[in-house]
Amino acid sequence: MDIGLQTFTCRRLLHTPDAFDQAFSQLSGMGLRNLELAVDYLPFPFTVETAKMIRAAAERHGLRVRSCQIRYGTSSADIPATIAYMRELGAQILVNSVIDLKLLYMGSLPRYCEMLDELADKLGDITLAHHNHHYEFKRVGDTSALLFMAANSSIRLFVVCGVLPLNRFSVPL
Repeated sequence: MDIGLQTFTCRRLLHTPDAFDQAFSQLSGMGLRNLELAVDYLPFPFTVETAKMIRAAAERHGLRVRSCQIRYGTSSADIPATIAYMRELGAQILVNSVIDLKLLYMGSLPRYCEMLDELADKLGDITLAHHNHHYEFKRVGDTSALLFMAANSSIRLFVVCGVLPLNRFSVPL
């Protein structure tokens, strides 16, 4: 079984290139081999040069960046740059990290699903996934936002982190 870690967990340690080496050495020492890079929490620019630095540090310690968690606003702002970043890292999965709360609470979840599908189409062979938070467990009509997204978007990989009981708070479609 491939076991990995999302770098959100150790984000405070990743503040310099040397710090990447130290943190990645510790992670490798624990037997981890795979990473999901929490891109929006890094204190470095979203550039190919940053991706090269991270990939080199990971490879020095026998780690592989399998996926990147990137907010929709970051990944969709410059799709060619996002693709170049992902390719440089060797990552095949872009994990959309936060649902757009304005769209959720304003009843525009169908539009959000369309936006994700448009992004997925532009990413080509990079798989688009979604990382949930408690917001996706909100009621949307007779289902949850997460299940609505699964039924109404092309996303087929959901990273479910923490399960909260479905509450009775509803948001409009």
